[in-house]
Amino acid sequence: MSDDFQDKNSQGGNLQGNALTGDAASGEETLSGASRIEGGVDALVVGATLDGLVAAAYLGKAGLKTVLLEAGVRAPEKTEFAEGYFADDHDLLVRDLDPDVISGLDLYRHGLCYVQRRFESMYYFKDRSTLLINGDLALSYEAVAEIDRRDADAFQDFMQDLMGAALDLRPLFMGTPLERLSKRARAYLKDYASISVDAVLDRFFKDARVKDLLRAEASFHAGLRPSDPYSYLSLVRRWSGEAAGLQGACAFPSGGYGGVYSALRRAVQSAGVEFRAGSDITSMLVEWDGVAGVSVADGGQIRAGVVVNALSSRDAFMGQIGPSQLDIEFQKAITAPPPRYASAKVHFALKGAARDEVTRKNLSRRLVYTPDQLQLRTAYRMARDDEVAPDLQMELIFPSVFENGWAPEHGNLAAGWVHPIPYRPGEDEALRQEVERAALATFENIAPGASDRLEAMDVRLAADRGARSGLAPQSLAGFAPVLQEAQRAHILRDASGLNGFFYCGPDAQIGQGASGGASGAAGRMAGRLAAKMSRQKGLAA
Repeated sequence: MSDDFQDKNSQGGNLQGNALTGDAASGEETLSGASRIEGGVDALVVGATLDGLVAAAYLGKAGLKTVLLEAGVRAPEKTEFAEGYFADDHDLLVRDLDPDVISGLDLYRHGLCYVQRRFESMYYFKDRSTLLINGDLALSYEAVAEIDRRDADAFQDFMQDLMGAALDLRPLFMGTPLERLSKRARAYLKDYASISVDAVLDRFFKDARVKDLLRAEASFHAGLRPSDPYSYLSLVRRWSGEAAGLQGACAFPSGGYGGVYSALRRAVQSAGVEFRAGSDITSMLVEWDGVAGVSVADGGQIRAGVVVNALSSRDAFMGQIGPSQLDIEFQKAITAPPPRYASAKVHFALKGAARDEVTRKNLSRRLVYTPDQLQLRTAYRMARDDEVAPDLQMELIFPSVFENGWAPEHGNLAAGWVHPIPYRPGEDEALRQEVERAALATFENIAPGASDRLEAMDVRLAADRGARSGLAPQSLAGFAPVLQEAQRAHILRDASGLNGFFYCGPDAQIGQGASGGASGAAGRMAGRLAAKMSRQKGLAA
């Protein structure tokens, strides 16, 4: 298995701490038998997610004695679904890895590197035409002009406006409260927050294909249809991040998501954080309206005045803290309705490797199938009615073109997403088979004859990904309206009423949690706030 993914036999590496049932550490007090009360810990981080790692690293760098509890969250790993072909559950593309996390935790020194720093995007349309967009969206004028010169002028003006707004609103998508945004960002929200994607595109463009590609970008992983109010902010969110220093771009890190995760684990180790695998937490300790640590399955306790939780909100608040400790209004934010729509991760094992440079160049792009407006409306309607449409949106890359370890020498791996499909909370073989048929038919729109070269196929629903990661499937399905997510994330982070408790789970991420993408902004915010509180208490160095 690649070193970019965590080896089950060496989980935690040098971060592994003493088991609670092992030798007593400094500050431990025996309860009974193997049960212990452990003190001497300044901060606990619950959940070894990417954001949990980020929070732990910031706390360790602040000088706090920090323990990171795995809490049932498993490190990402590639799994073999056909001989020599490997898949994973996360988005392989980095779109908005927080620049402050990269610099603040020195991730390049800890092994983060990109094997493809900028992707051109090839869009495939229903009429079999295509459009190649430069990896730098600001350089797309000539490409769009091949379709329509008037729309090329409009596209240039539109992208300049959208990218500026996306940059202004990036703090919102990273977790900054609405009232702390700039005046220009708040003005943009006033004008565009409630508008639909379709309304904006109809205002700017004439050619259906230009509108189709922008509609597709707004819709990936989205819980709103392009015709729904508030859907336009999904497009702004899509291009608010940056990759390898370029806004709106996407990059492929070595090892995919697992490569980013591994670099963060090394940053956690460098910060002196203790990692404990297999620590089953039964409840949060709450004393006098503040957290005091956690109780673990063997009856013991780990005492700490700061707890950062990176699990799904229902597990963090209702499962570990309990409703008796939470305000009724706060509980409403936790019990959000289940999503109507979801995305599925798909992998295609294909015979034949890319031998010549022309083929390799074609496969080194991001490939997107964009249904027309009617097809997309039908797909959303069928997903709402618990059915799978024959034509879905699809986004693919070929990771095996960039590095070894994804496919055998004689083959290629295509990996990506299809959307929208129905959301079902449990594992569902019938749904998986329906998605497999639709995904393969959609893939034929990108690569005619692909079925003849298919050796195997892997489809991962939200429930499958949840079962493997230890996170709630609802958090991995599809994101809600961006403003709604921002407001909910703000409540979850700041309104629990528990002193010393900080939240950075997937429900604190705005517009990207469904794909399992790498951002780290929620973990950075939680880690910094927790460290600041600790300094005020005199704990941090």
